[in-house]
Parts: sequence; C-alpha cells; structure tokens
Amino acid sequence: MKITPSRPFRVNRDGQSVQCDGFMIEIYDSKEKKNAVDIIYAAVGYELLENDIHEAEQLAKDYIDSEKLELREMMEEYHGNE
Repeated sequence: MKITPSRPFRVNRDGQSVQCDGFMIEIYDSKEKKNAVDIIYAAVGYELLENDIHEAEQLAKDYIDSEKLELREMMEEYHGNE
C-alpha cells in the first residue's frame, strides 16, 4: 500500500462540503505496486481521530482484512470461469 497526505472533502453535520486533513491510501495487488485495486480517502474527524500516518496504516489494514474474504471469493470465481 501507499499512503500520502491528502485533503479529502466530507459533508459536515450542516450538510456543507468541507475539506479535511487526511490521507489517500492506495492498495495494490502486489509489492511491486503495479495495479491499484482500491483507493481510500481517510479524513480526520471522520475515518481518523488524528492526522497520523500510523492511524491511516491501521485503517488500511483493517479495510484489507474486512475485504479479504470478498476479494478471495471474487478471484476464485474469476479463475473458476477460465
């Protein structure tokens, strides 16, 4: 994965679009980072409590863990159709 600082937009309680501190998290299918399989934007005050890269890394790991089964099933279905 690759994590870079970003300023993602979120909608606040008043329904207004606000720009927040945060990170862009790119998730790749291999260590070579040739094919991004997902891109997540994490904003402080929404997905993150603090503007901390370690917190963004943990969010990405949790996301990967939660999606791992679904991705595995999709890959098995894809390879089963060959």
